[in-house]
Amino acid sequence: MSQILHVEDDPDWRRIMKYRLEQLGYEVVSCASLTEAREGFAQGEFVLVVCDGDIHGKGDGINWARELQSQGQKVIVVSGYPPEDMPSMNKNNIEGLGTLIQSVVQ
Repeated sequence: MSQILHVEDDPDWRRIMKYRLEQLGYEVVSCASLTEAREGFAQGEFVLVVCDGDIHGKGDGINWARELQSQGQKVIVVSGYPPEDMPSMNKNNIEGLGTLIQSVVQ
């Protein structure tokens, strides 16, 4: 089964997204912080990283996503204010998650 690393600081959104990603057939490693995500990323192989763009109000999720993307890792940023220069989705459009993942992972 393909693994996705999911980073989200909000516990409710983390639970919702993990459930949705599992429904789509992925094994999910969920992390509550970038520190935890970096450790998890170093220990596994992930077909995709789904990252909150504004972890703990610092906006550093987008920076880490860009770093990963520059290394060839496929990334989707999930944010209330998604960046326009990379695959992303607004948190208010969770129904479109499966389609977006398919387009990125291919």
